Amino acid sequence: MLWEKHKELAIALRNQGLADCLAARFSLRTIDLKLFGEPVTFAHIVVSKSQQSVEKLTKGYLLWQSQSFDPTKGHAPFTQLIDDQLPNHQPALSRLIQSLNLVNKSMVRELKWLESLAPKPPMVAEDKRGNLQPLEIIQENTEYPYWSVAQKSLVAPAQGIKLLNHGVRAFKALRNYLTVLGESDPPEYGNQISDFLKHHAMSTEITEWPQ
Repeated sequence: MLWEKHKELAIALRNQGLADCLAARFSLRTIDLKLFGEPVTFAHIVVSKSQQSVEKLTKGYLLWQSQSFDPTKGHAPFTQLIDDQLPNHQPALSRLIQSLNLVNKSMVRELKWLESLAPKPPMVAEDKRGNLQPLEIIQENTEYPYWSVAQKSLVAPAQGIKLLNHGVRAFKALRNYLTVLGESDPPEYGNQISDFLKHHAMSTEITEWPQ
């Protein structure tokens, strides 16, 4: 598929990804809220928006360099990178991964962890589909109730996704990714990301209220 004015769409994806980053940072805070007597935070929003930010920024990066890249498919570019498109976009992705690895070998692993928390249907064998399935197969995610191994029960993301264990880690992965992406070629795409970081404090300190 060829996207008309693909660079304009890439810019729109980049800008929405940065807006998602702001939403993630705004949600990275301690709050005194309870849901039916159970304490909740906005950690699931931090993780969700961080994942969406990485997804849109990556798709924009790849689309800028090739109008044949389809940004409508898949939600986990670092985990899947849409297998049927990978051969055409391998050079751009390889350069990006190389830049990430030069900074820290764990960065790609952290981005894949972040993508793993995006909502997705549980894996069910084809011959088992249509049958009742155990709740234990519902994996941890930011949107739907999932099975908590620790609690041995179904939990809501607002209760199960934790600010320190998940939220800070997710936002740190996003912040580090933005730093690398902002310094990557092409500068026409990355420079605005660098400018964004200069104008917006991206601390992972949960007691610091973002301005």
